[in-house]
Amino acid sequence: MPGGIQHIIKIGKSDNKFSLGSFNLDFTSSTFWVILSMVFLSSTNFGIDQTYVQRYHATTSQKAAANHCGYA
Repeated sequence: MPGGIQHIIKIGKSDNKFSLGSFNLDFTSSTFWVILSMVFLSSTNFGIDQTYVQRYHATTSQKAAANHCGYA
């Protein structure tokens, strides 16, 4: 793209593409707090839950792990 990465970042900033949402306590729209809660919920499943961890360590490939988790 003409202008390189700096131009891409400039376009993204002008269109507000780097926002994490508002800090209002509105749980009906995508706010910073909703995104933060999703990060914590995902980390409990994929970082702490023994069944997820064991499935990924016991398989020989990513495809096999996805099959065991029902994602294939």
